[in-house]
Amino acid sequence: ENDEETVAKNITLLSVYPPLSNSITPWALHFSLSSATAQKHRKVPLIRLPRTLRPEHYDLQLDFTKVISKEQISGNISILLKSYVNSTTLHEVVFHAAANVHIDGVRLHHQGKVVRIERLKREHRAKVIRLQLEQPLKNGWYTLEMQFVTKICKDNNGGVFTTKFQPLLARTFFPCWDEPSWKAIYNITILHSTSITVLTNAAPLHFIQKQRHSFVRTTFRETPPIPAFLLAFAFGPYSNLERTTGSDVPLTIWTFPEDLVYAKFAANFSPYMFNQLAKEFVVPYPLSKIDFVAAHSFPVSGMENWGLIVFQKELFLLDSLLESSANMTVDLLAEQYDIEKIITHELVHQWFGNLVTINDWSELWLSEGFASYYVNDLLKKQRPILATNEYFLRLSQLLSRQTSSEKMALVKRFRTEEEVENSFNPYHLYTKGAVIVKMMCDLVGKDNFREGVRRFLKTNAYKSIGRSALWKAMPAYTDHGLQNKKLENVIEPWLLNDGMPEVLVSEPDLSRNYDYGSIRLIPRPSDQNRYVIYLRGASTRHYNVKNSKESIKKVRMKEWMDKFPTGSRIKNHNTGRSKKIKVRNANEKSYFYVESVNKQRSIENIWTNSKKQAAKIKQIVDGDQFIGRKKERHYRKIKENWRSARGKQFWSIPFSYQLSSKTNVFADTIREFWLHNKTVVLTDKKDQTSAALLANVNWKYPYRVNYDIENWKMLAKLLHENHLSIPLYSRIQLILDSEFYLKQSSVPELYLYILSYLTKENDVGLLLFGLDALYRFFDMFRGSSINSLLLLFLREVTQWLDKVMDDTKTKPELAALWLLDANRLIQFYKLRCAVNLSTCDPEDKVEQWLKSGGLAKGDHYSQMTAICHHLFTQGTKDGHDLVENGLKQFSGRWTTTLQLATCVRNEHILKKVASQIIATRNAAVYTAMLQVTL
Repeated sequence: ENDEETVAKNITLLSVYPPLSNSITPWALHFSLSSATAQKHRKVPLIRLPRTLRPEHYDLQLDFTKVISKEQISGNISILLKSYVNSTTLHEVVFHAAANVHIDGVRLHHQGKVVRIERLKREHRAKVIRLQLEQPLKNGWYTLEMQFVTKICKDNNGGVFTTKFQPLLARTFFPCWDEPSWKAIYNITILHSTSITVLTNAAPLHFIQKQRHSFVRTTFRETPPIPAFLLAFAFGPYSNLERTTGSDVPLTIWTFPEDLVYAKFAANFSPYMFNQLAKEFVVPYPLSKIDFVAAHSFPVSGMENWGLIVFQKELFLLDSLLESSANMTVDLLAEQYDIEKIITHELVHQWFGNLVTINDWSELWLSEGFASYYVNDLLKKQRPILATNEYFLRLSQLLSRQTSSEKMALVKRFRTEEEVENSFNPYHLYTKGAVIVKMMCDLVGKDNFREGVRRFLKTNAYKSIGRSALWKAMPAYTDHGLQNKKLENVIEPWLLNDGMPEVLVSEPDLSRNYDYGSIRLIPRPSDQNRYVIYLRGASTRHYNVKNSKESIKKVRMKEWMDKFPTGSRIKNHNTGRSKKIKVRNANEKSYFYVESVNKQRSIENIWTNSKKQAAKIKQIVDGDQFIGRKKERHYRKIKENWRSARGKQFWSIPFSYQLSSKTNVFADTIREFWLHNKTVVLTDKKDQTSAALLANVNWKYPYRVNYDIENWKMLAKLLHENHLSIPLYSRIQLILDSEFYLKQSSVPELYLYILSYLTKENDVGLLLFGLDALYRFFDMFRGSSINSLLLLFLREVTQWLDKVMDDTKTKPELAALWLLDANRLIQFYKLRCAVNLSTCDPEDKVEQWLKSGGLAKGDHYSQMTAICHHLFTQGTKDGHDLVENGLKQFSGRWTTTLQLATCVRNEHILKKVASQIIATRNAAVYTAMLQVTL
């Protein structure tokens, strides 16, 4: 009975050997949602305000003198409203205000007369206030005046605070229209203590001393039109470093006095990157200043408020130990690179997000995708090795998640506050957005892309827009192959579809016709569950293992996973309507035939047949009107048009391939054409019917590729015999795709054979992808009957990695590649010790630590791994005492001791370290401690 039940459950290999995450999650740049906050906002509906009134101007007067004594802020606000209705039925004004914003008084004026308010109605859950009027609203101008008191959060910072209103928190500070589509001008005046610095988006205009000079009223310059979520305030005893940009805009770094010395790197880098962006975008920065604040207890790494960027100080300031230690060159470089990324990201937002703002949270990719893309693109000039390798690392992590149960669309409608807050995902928003933007750039060309971006920023300055504005500014057509495709039609499926696509070159169980050179290409959504072997109770076969010095020749799993759907098999394709299209290459006289096998309607037909619905959806996405149930159904209907009746997704995939020559090199012309929702059979007429085919040359576009087994074998042979004939980034994709398709297939020995070529590889970035793959394979079978055989296989590759690592010690940027993913060093040290390399020597590292009480100069990561392992497995009293004493010293060593303390099994120490971690009130510390690998 148990066996029958196991079969029904379809337990996968992943259920038995769950893989470790191959990376530490990149820091979420804009939002970190605690479980308490998530619970609070769960199912709270996202209500859009009526479009009958538009705020044009806020006059905001704030009193910060009671921040410390009463933890409250009082204020007067006057909002100039434009009414667009002339109705006999509409009798209310609706705006946002959370429960902690208490309204003391409210008045509404129209044409110099008071409009009587019958009732003020609060909807606490939705955080809105409805002013019900005696008379209906008329077309024209209204002025809404309110007095309010806001209760602010309790903290341990003595009243020092910075604000972060994105995405839905401006309403918790003052009454407003808190949606990205509402942009208005702000005039701000603040009463505060003379001993405290107060900053906001605009520069101070003048000061008036009050009450025996202990208070001052600061009036700030008028802001340009901004949405409420970009308004910001900083309040604290700050010191500053002043710099100037190339356009004479003052750029000032504000920190607490004791931190100022560590802000020099950021202060020197920021004007340089500001100037690079001003040159790239051409559109001038419109504000008279830009401030950077290094904040305590900030929930995210950075927030791009226009003119007042706030950073978490731990991620913005250069660590004091790195600043002063000449022996920490690699760590220093990695730390500087992280700071450069955060600063660049927030500076890009001064144009993408601030100057041009999204009109709906569903379009977040327009802001975050472009910001993330430009971080990588611009830092390539300074850090080409780091930036390029990080792009492919993040792409690999994205594909891993977007082909799993995590897959999600980049553009989707949000119905609750929780959905908006959870959308700030480091992979599914930031990385996926950057990847799609890079794809756009590659499809239209760098120069055309740059001109399109400049046109987009110039045309839409100070506006809130949707992505239709982007399509109007960008080149209309792509530059791929011989067929012109509309850029909008190509990119839309990548935005609206869940997951990412893959292309099957022939099929793994149906090889291509090598006698005639015909190749079948099958595009479809990628799903890792197709490629996982299913375990059937106790009937698992024994592994067929043969030991060899070079590799493990055969590692047989139980049985092949679920078969490919019959709709994708050759015998079931209807080729009666297929068309042969003769395609000539631009620089070559030879040609090849493409045979289209229609499975469903093409994307062009979808667009043609849905023209009216598409027009409606554009109004919904880009317009300002309220989205009711009827119009929401139109939105869903258009999205479903990217899918067939069987529920399959439509994609426009820019496909490319090369064939190897007789001398086993890929010197042949790269052929390019489009794959849509159809199987394509192509026949190359050159004498290369049995040549190896390499698809998606140099991993130019973000999709996976699976080959038939014979082609995998030919590519594997090429890797061993002449790996340099395959482009570098194609080699990386081959490692990742072979893991995805072959690792848990019926031929895992072919996957291991591919990995064994790594002993011939010299590129450090590629070798680190190989390390990830090797460790995941080792970890999956750790403790199994074939573990010892795997270690024999791993030893040679690990020895080579050990040598490469040693060679990079004198090359900081190459060595820093190891730190792009902190797990890599941990994985490598584990492998090094598992295969018994002489460089492991954990006992020496532990002995040195016990004697000196600290880490020795040199490789801190290997020492930390050895000491952590010692504390976890042995836990001697001397070690525990050393850790406990270290926790009492709040010096540069404290964070190191904190990490080591998480490795012990002593309950007393664990309680102490838990309380210290919580006391930091620092999300970065929380995350780092949770990710310590034992």
